[in-house]
Amino acid sequence: MVFDQQRLDRALREVFGTIPPFECAQFAADASTRRYHRLRFEDRPETLVVMDLPENFMASDELLGGEPPKELPFLEVARLLEGASIDIPKIHAVDLESRVLLLEDLGDLRR
Repeated sequence: MVFDQQRLDRALREVFGTIPPFECAQFAADASTRRYHRLRFEDRPETLVVMDLPENFMASDELLGGEPPKELPFLEVARLLEGASIDIPKIHAVDLESRVLLLEDLGDLRR
């Protein structure tokens, strides 16, 4: 499935005030229903990670029954970790209507 990069427009405007030119590369897939992409900008040194949410993103990957969550589980966990003064990647933008989050890029894990 191809990622519709136009879904990023509102989130990029929230972060930068404009839509800077960028390249988008998808990370290797895993068992999650979410997909991740790295944005590299032509005129900016930083990179961002896009969390690409599936259409039914409020259905938790782990939820086996009961009520659906009231908040995106990722955001709830981030809020709880921040509340406990645990450093986490910064969440730059949340656009649930477009199903994207822009996150701080911590780089590649190299061994």
